[in-house]
Order: sequence, then structure tokens, then C-alpha cells
Amino acid sequence: MLNLFIWRYRINVLAVLGLLFLVVPAVPQRLVTESDKLTNEEREIFRSLRDGRTQYAPELHKKIIERAARWYVGRVTWKEIQENSLKGNPSPLVLTLSDIVREAQTYLLPPNKLNPDKKKRESQLVFLREYGNACIAEIEKVLQNPNAIARINAARILAWLGTTGQEEHAAAMVKVIEDPGQHDAVKLWALIGLKDMFTTIGRFKNKELEAKCLQAVVRFVERKPNYPPNASKEEIDGFRYVRREGTRVLAAAAVPSFTLDDKIAGRPALVLLRILSNDGIDPPALIRERTEAAIGLCRMDPKLDPAYHPDFAALHIGYFLADFGIAHGNDQKAEFKSEAWRVLAIRLHAALEEFKTNTKDPYVAQVVDKGLLILTDMETGKPAQDVHLRDMRAWLGMNQPPHKQLFEGVAESAVKLPSFK
Repeated sequence: MLNLFIWRYRINVLAVLGLLFLVVPAVPQRLVTESDKLTNEEREIFRSLRDGRTQYAPELHKKIIERAARWYVGRVTWKEIQENSLKGNPSPLVLTLSDIVREAQTYLLPPNKLNPDKKKRESQLVFLREYGNACIAEIEKVLQNPNAIARINAARILAWLGTTGQEEHAAAMVKVIEDPGQHDAVKLWALIGLKDMFTTIGRFKNKELEAKCLQAVVRFVERKPNYPPNASKEEIDGFRYVRREGTRVLAAAAVPSFTLDDKIAGRPALVLLRILSNDGIDPPALIRERTEAAIGLCRMDPKLDPAYHPDFAALHIGYFLADFGIAHGNDQKAEFKSEAWRVLAIRLHAALEEFKTNTKDPYVAQVVDKGLLILTDMETGKPAQDVHLRDMRAWLGMNQPPHKQLFEGVAESAVKLPSFK
């Protein structure tokens, strides 16, 4: 139910902003033809490689994998498929861009779908690396295409690579995020890919690549608005929507800070805290993005940086939870439906439990216990009880955390609390 809700919301927002299916140019650049389609024999070999029944041998299989990638990725440039996708209710017999993307994804298996047999699993991992690299080569060709609808759908395939857990493929996602000429709708999918990568594997083995991923996302989240002064509400919400995906990447990484060349190069926890409390965030973060920031702060591993103070984060999280409960009570018929609030409350509950377990900090534990009281009713679709909301704010006002900033010795990490109504 959660995944269905998230995807419906994502597609609706992109459609409203004109980012999912843009106008198809009269002369798209077609990168693949019917002659590139795998033969029946090649397709059987390709499937055998995917399933681990055949071990990859470059001299036998490299060309088949490259050809498959060219076929499965390149068809997003076909005008007829693009036009089919723009129809309200295309026939099940007609290929759409979503069909093409799903077909490419069929051969990109996540870790939980790999064969439990050790030898076959190792063969599958080699295949995923090689096929993923071949897909990236074709995706990067499409990303130079002037046709935005082709670029967006190629990026959807790129995003799926994040679910395979092949961390080397994250470099291609970083390249998209850092490309100043690329559309935000394309960057959105690169961010989704990085979020899924961190969710799948946790920490990277290649710490330099991990740091470069986080650095690119921090810069993206902290960027200034790219819409005009007279931008519509839809344009502003679109900017927030894409930024929120960046927030989710930082939350999934659960890294308070990261280093490059043996120096602190960024502090994702500080970025999340600023979003949570809307300290210098333009446009201001709304409740969904603030929720993602809160979840990310709860999931931070304090052992990764001795200078990190989770108790200071707990202060801000506590005030946010009171805001969250009040916003829910005021929004029974406005921004969200009750199911959306319930899902957010359940996710926050799980994150708070993790926060308490990871930190083993008495101040954090008290904030978490009071926060769970706020969320309990919301998880069943009821408004939070006023007594719990008042108690949280009153307790926080009388009980300050031991530390006055998020990172020891970093003055800018003394993030201000939001103003309260």
C-alpha cells in the first residue's frame, strides 16, 4: 500500500508539472532499430546469464550484453512508443514507454531476487555489473538526446540500477545530478536511484565514491531556487518535490558527515536539520519534506562521527513532532488524505524506535517516548491528543539537551528552532 501511494503521488506531481510526458518533437533521434533486436538464441543466452545458469565470458557474451542494452534502452527514443504513452488509455497490445522501462528492469535483479546457490549468485552479480555498465553506456547516449521524454525515461532505467546494489553504477547518477544542462525531471530519477542504492547496500565499500555521491546531493538540496520570481504554485511545489527526493537520499545514507582527502567535506545531518526546522530553506520545506528530514536524523549513526550530537537533533525532532500532530489536526480535509498521514506516522514511529536504540541517550529516549504518544493515535487515523502535544512542547521548553549545537566546534550547526504559532 505504501509503495502504491508513493508512486501515485509521484506520477501525479510530475504529470501536473509537465515533467513526465513532455511534447514529442517531430523528428526524434532514434538510437536503435528492429535489426538490433536479440535473436531467439541470443535472448536465451541472455536470460541464462541473468539467472546464473551460465557464467559470463567476455569473448562469448560481451557483444550479446551490449546489444541487449542497446535494444532495451534505445527504444525510449522511438516516436511511436512515445506517442502511445501520451494516450489516455492505450491498448494493452500497444507498447508504451512504461512497458519499455519495465522490460529493461526485468533483467536488473535486486539482491533478494538472486539465486541462493552461491555459484549461481556470483555469476548473477557479474552479469549485473556487466549489463549495468552496458545499460549506462546506452543511457548516457539517450541523455544527450534533445527529446526530453526520451531522457526522462532513460533516467527511469538508470534509477532502477540503484536497486541492484552495484555501487559502481552510482557514479553515473552523480554525473546526471551534477549536469547543469540536464532537466530536473531527469535528475529526479538519478536521485531516486541513489536513494535506492543506499537503501539496498547501506554504506559503500568505495568511500570516495560514497562521499562524492553525498557531496553531489548536498549541493543539489542546498541550491537556490531555479524558478522565476513570478513562478506559479505548481512550479514552486515542483522544485520542492525534486528537492525532497534529495532529502530522502541523505536520509537513506544515514551518515552524519563525510570526508574527502581526509577532510570533512560535508555534513548531511546538518542539511537535514535545517530542512526539519526550516532554517534558511528557500522555499520553506513543507510537512512531507520535513518528515523525511526527521526520519533521516533518527537513522543517523552517531558512531560515525564523535563530534555529532544526536541530543541536539532530538530537541528539534521533538518540536517537529508537535508540529506534525497539530498539522494533522488542522488538515483533515486539505493537503493529505487520512491514509497519507497514517503512512507518515507509521514511518516516523519506526524511525523513532531506531533513534532510541542507536543512540542509547537518556535525553533522546525521553523525546522518543513522548513522540510515540503523539503518533499512536495518528497511526490509526485519529488526530493526536492535545494533551500529548502540549506535554511535548512544555517538556522541551523546560528540558534543554546537554549540547547546544549539532556538531562539536561547528558554530553554524547551532540551528535555530522554528517559530511556533
